[in-house]
Amino acid sequence: YVWHEKAWGLTELLDYIPNKIQSWKPQPEEVIGLGRNCTVFDQARVYAYAEWRRLKFEDQDRLLTAVYEYSMNINLSFRVPMQDKEVLCIARSISRWTARHMDAAGMREWHREQNRKSVIIRKAKADSKAEEIRAYKAEYPMATVREMAAFFDCAIGSVSKYLKGGL
Repeated sequence: YVWHEKAWGLTELLDYIPNKIQSWKPQPEEVIGLGRNCTVFDQARVYAYAEWRRLKFEDQDRLLTAVYEYSMNINLSFRVPMQDKEVLCIARSISRWTARHMDAAGMREWHREQNRKSVIIRKAKADSKAEEIRAYKAEYPMATVREMAAFFDCAIGSVSKYLKGGL
C-alpha cells in the first residue's frame, strides 16, 4: 500500500505530534544531599573490592589513595560537589572496611554467598516460567512446542523440559 506519494520530512511529521509531546525534554536528575554520599559510596565500594583484589589484599594505604581518587572523580561529576573532607571520610570508611573484611578467604565466602543468591533467584524465575508454560499449554492444548518457545522467547528444549515437569 502507498499512503503517501513522496517521502515525509521531519517538519511534516511534527505537524501530527501533539504540542505537549513536542516540547517534552528529559531533565537530568540532580543528585543532592544524602544522594551524593550514597552515590559515591555505592560506586566506590565496588571499585574498592576489585582494587583490593588487584593489590593482593595488601597495602591499605594504596587502597585508600586509589579509592579516594576514584571517589573524587565521581564527586566532580555532580553539579554541586561535596567537600573534599566528606569524600575522604567516605573513601576512608570503604577502604577500612574492605581491608578488614575482604581477605582471600573472605572474598571466597562473599563469592559463594553471591552465587547462592543467584541460584535461588534463577530457580525462582525458572519455576515461574515453567508455571506460565504449563498454564499456556492447558489453555491452548493444540499449541506446539515450537510455537510456545517463540511465544515465550525461550529455547524449544526448555519448553519441552518444563512441560515434562523438569526444571
